[in-house]
Amino acid sequence: MQRSIPLGQLLPLFGSLWFAMTAMWSQFWLAGNILCALYLILLFVGAKVLTSPLPLRIARPPTGPSAPQILLGVALSLPTAVYLCLTWQQEYPFGGDHDHHVRMTQQWFQIFDLYILLVPLSLAIAAFLARFTRFAFSLWLVAAFALSFMFTGPMESVVRYPAAFYSLAWPFNVGLTFFPDADPLLALRFVNVLSIPCWLFALRPLVTQRWPDGRALLLACAFLFQKDWIYFGASTYLEPWALIFMLLALETAISDDISDLWRAALLAGIATAFKEQAIFLLGPLLLLAVWQSRRTLGFGRAFLSALLIGLPFTLYYAARRNSNIWRREEAIDIFSDAFQSTHFETYGRMLQEHLHIAGLIVILLVLGLSIFGVWKTRSQRALLALLFASVIASELLYLLDRISLEYVGYPRFHYLTWPLLAAGLVVLYQKRQAWRKPLLAIATAFSLLQLAQSGRLYARALQADYHRNFNEYYFAPMYFPIRSLLNNVPQPRGERELVLNLPAPYAFFPAGLQTGYSRLFSTFRNARLAQGLVCECTSPTQTVLMINLFTPEDGLGVLAIKSFFDQPTLIACVARLEHSCAKVVTEKSGDFIVGAVGYSL
Repeated sequence: MQRSIPLGQLLPLFGSLWFAMTAMWSQFWLAGNILCALYLILLFVGAKVLTSPLPLRIARPPTGPSAPQILLGVALSLPTAVYLCLTWQQEYPFGGDHDHHVRMTQQWFQIFDLYILLVPLSLAIAAFLARFTRFAFSLWLVAAFALSFMFTGPMESVVRYPAAFYSLAWPFNVGLTFFPDADPLLALRFVNVLSIPCWLFALRPLVTQRWPDGRALLLACAFLFQKDWIYFGASTYLEPWALIFMLLALETAISDDISDLWRAALLAGIATAFKEQAIFLLGPLLLLAVWQSRRTLGFGRAFLSALLIGLPFTLYYAARRNSNIWRREEAIDIFSDAFQSTHFETYGRMLQEHLHIAGLIVILLVLGLSIFGVWKTRSQRALLALLFASVIASELLYLLDRISLEYVGYPRFHYLTWPLLAAGLVVLYQKRQAWRKPLLAIATAFSLLQLAQSGRLYARALQADYHRNFNEYYFAPMYFPIRSLLNNVPQPRGERELVLNLPAPYAFFPAGLQTGYSRLFSTFRNARLAQGLVCECTSPTQTVLMINLFTPEDGLGVLAIKSFFDQPTLIACVARLEHSCAKVVTEKSGDFIVGAVGYSL
């Protein structure tokens, strides 16, 4: 089944979906009246002049997946699913923005409540009206712009990051509230783990008419089985769903049909609704689509189409810059500050820990095969060259952006751009029939090499909690013996007060610790964060928990954190606990105290 929809109707539909998914309809005004007016005017102009149809291949394959295709899809989905199962009952994880994304998803529902259901209802009405007028979705966006003035302040859950993931996850997060003892991160983690099977068994068949096959294996083999990709794929971060739309866009773009480039650009545009880095794919696709469509559509119409695909993200970014939300300012360092040898040393150290020898071999082989694919396939040279340039630009961003300098080489920032290096493999698979079996053999070998390294990830999942901190922050190793300390405390009878000494105003805690979402706060119903260092049990029901940040080595990167409490302070605090509490248990790393718990019987 194929449908032909004029670009002038398709682009307002795309914009409506983008603003609905990200709730930017509520923050439209932040982008600035002139920019918003320009976008709305161009939508009406586009609906008038962009009458060329764009065939949409939205259909399931004629038959269901075969047994080998099902097995392949399950195999590609298993690594993240297994890791989720291994860490299902654990306090996960110890660092990062996991609790932030939980908080933003909950804020999403608290702000909009059930009124959020009016958004899909209004889109359904616009879809019905689109049968009678080409301006239906353009009018929806005009109404959204008018309604946005009802929201007087910038909302962090909308403008700090593109918020489509929060929209996708909030029903699951709300459902989890019926299970008060469940880890609050589970809903978002579960939604992210679903991204791979949804890509293989739902979105990919609809967009490309393909079930899991060799091309999917090639796209996944070098990256999705890496230990860091597995960890982040089972996390609460925004990247996993952005990645699958980028993979869909990448596979769609590798075609000799110009309309496929426009479809790929629309898919990459959806990816930008989940994570900003998808712009590194969207930009090249739009450039190439305009260039290749300059004769069929005309340069003016092609440029207008590209502008309307890129403007939703531009409006979001303008809103973010005009808000007072953190990360609004992203000052660029001067080159003398950016390209220092220490940054490259940190990058190399991170790369070594991320990939090790096996992973480095895989990346080099993928890059070599992709370059070979560029050389052998004349029709795709421009696309592949632009994709490789985008990967380089993405890497340079973290050397030039002042905030991001602290994260040079951080694996999560490769998550969305490194898979673009595999595009040449897919080109070879598609264009050279004789290469298919060798490429599948290479892909299988790549997968096995990566899974061998991923064994460390699964092994750590079975170890004590604080060892798992190395999964995300292995360049700043820290010991957090929270669970092992609290396991020594008898189960509270009735209300037992927990006083938690935080090691720093902002540091790496179990997710949600600062906001009360952690399991600590469901086990100890009466829990509070200490103001200053508390070293005494003042009542028979009180438990005092003290955790110290500790890094066993120095020089592990910018984010390496020193112990917050010096050892004399800790020793004195433990002595006071021993004097006032019935029992005190300490946790050490070598001779250093990294935690203590005192409690009354």
